[in-house]
Amino acid sequence: MSPTFRIHEAVDESHLGADALTPLRDIVDDTRSDLTCRRISQWLARCVEHHDTCKAKANFTPTRVIAVGSSGDNQRLDGVVITNTWNFQRHCISIVLNSLAATIQDAIFVCRGLGIHFLWVDALCIIQDDGNDWLRESARMRLVYSNAYLTIVAHNAASSKEGFLGKQFFGQPSWQRRFCSNRARLQRKYHLRVGIVPFSLEMWQEFSKVEERGWTLQECILSPRLVHFTGLELVWECEQGPSLCECGHMMACGAAGQPTKTQFSQYGIDNITNQSWMRLVGDFTSRNLSRQSDRLIALSGLAEMVYARTNKTRTYLAGLWSSNLQEQLLWHSYNTQRSRPSPPTAPSWSWASLGTPIMWEGPWMELGLSQVEVHYDECFCNLLVQSNAFGAVTSGELAIEGFVQAVCVVTVEAPNSASSDAQESGLTFLGAPNGVRIFVFSDLSHAIDIQSANPRAQCWRGHCSSDGDGWCGKCRLSPEKWQEGRYYCLQVVANPIVGITVGTNFSGGPPIEELQFYFLLLERFSGSEDIFERVGMAGSECIDPRSWGLSQRSKSRKDKSGEDILPFFPDAEWKKIRIV
Repeated sequence: MSPTFRIHEAVDESHLGADALTPLRDIVDDTRSDLTCRRISQWLARCVEHHDTCKAKANFTPTRVIAVGSSGDNQRLDGVVITNTWNFQRHCISIVLNSLAATIQDAIFVCRGLGIHFLWVDALCIIQDDGNDWLRESARMRLVYSNAYLTIVAHNAASSKEGFLGKQFFGQPSWQRRFCSNRARLQRKYHLRVGIVPFSLEMWQEFSKVEERGWTLQECILSPRLVHFTGLELVWECEQGPSLCECGHMMACGAAGQPTKTQFSQYGIDNITNQSWMRLVGDFTSRNLSRQSDRLIALSGLAEMVYARTNKTRTYLAGLWSSNLQEQLLWHSYNTQRSRPSPPTAPSWSWASLGTPIMWEGPWMELGLSQVEVHYDECFCNLLVQSNAFGAVTSGELAIEGFVQAVCVVTVEAPNSASSDAQESGLTFLGAPNGVRIFVFSDLSHAIDIQSANPRAQCWRGHCSSDGDGWCGKCRLSPEKWQEGRYYCLQVVANPIVGITVGTNFSGGPPIEELQFYFLLLERFSGSEDIFERVGMAGSECIDPRSWGLSQRSKSRKDKSGEDILPFFPDAEWKKIRIV
């Protein structure tokens, strides 16, 4: 690591008021020292006294907490049971301190130093081997974290077996050197020391283990106050104001390398949009979960908070929101997998049905034209726990009307593929009878249909010298391929490509624009006529079909604003389908 140096002026802290910026301080050398708790206490006291938005939102007490005792109680802890449901007899009366994981022991040390009497730790306060208790308590995560007095975030502990207290990187003497400077106009000598540049994204990711774990995303965003033990220096975050690192820097919202809470505060949970929600989902799915069945549960507290703060005007459907649902359906997977988890963790149209990181096409859809009609009164999810509308589901169904086209699906070996796994080295395309071929972001991997050396592979990859119907002699498919009736394409959104106008519509209609069309690739479900599963997402550019003439207008539909919806595929049929 190559440090960058800046010189800061030392500040006397005795005159600080509520609105003063955090002054330059020496960084604590070892967080096991009493100075650590004194520093956190200063941040905490200022927040408690002056920040109304950081106060607990409800009079809530967790089902179970741990009474940490005082610093003189070095042997045993009292287990405080708020209800009488704790049947975990081994820890019911007391806990031997040294029997706890190192991270929990360190958390107890911090609580005692701050004068905090009770600690909530999920590993101890939720009975891990009792499925019913785990489901019940995991549904209360929002209340636990949003009403916490303080949340301790241990970035530098890879697991609970590793403690988070100890030497800090920026607390080393080499980072604490002091310099002298004479200011003639003030006629006195100032002490200066080396300053530390704010965290870079690479530095934060290198030192932070928290950013790798799925559960910690909602924990950090929900908590009104957090103190981060990064291994570099201490960092403070709260609802009101930017995050503060120990050396005195203030991190503005939106900058790279920030703690999770500060990153997402730029959107404002009160006004969260589809775009910011799906960005949050993208972050969440890139993190690790020990059980894929926890995907919806580990985000349920955050979803519940969004629902509450948006006046309960949206319906939550397995990780998506009913407002502009069609746009949120256009996620795709970073990496394909062989199959969905068994038993299913979500319906196929939800990102939670897969165990891979996902991306979303939404940032380019501010001007998107919906190409479907969603029948929200017929959309539903079957909940695993009926009392938790934001948790795990067992199944779900969407009812949608739109243009549907029968297609074939072909997987071509990727050129110069280095993978030894044939199912992970293919490019999947959908093809329509008129010769249109579109690359597909597949949810699941497919066996290779065409090897890279086969001349047909070039056709599917976009180098086809087609005849009038869009097919050449090499790539033309047999009639049987079209009669399979296995795969279908649903036209979902058409998005104008900003700044591209192809020409003037001399018939008096709107200007001829270039549009980006987005589709869902569907597979017929168990032989049903109108029930499908999602298996991928695709996109293709096209001149606005509204300029194509009367032949297409015979199939046109009107959306709710009166705009024409025309089929991308000439033979597409407008129909109502169900996606499970």
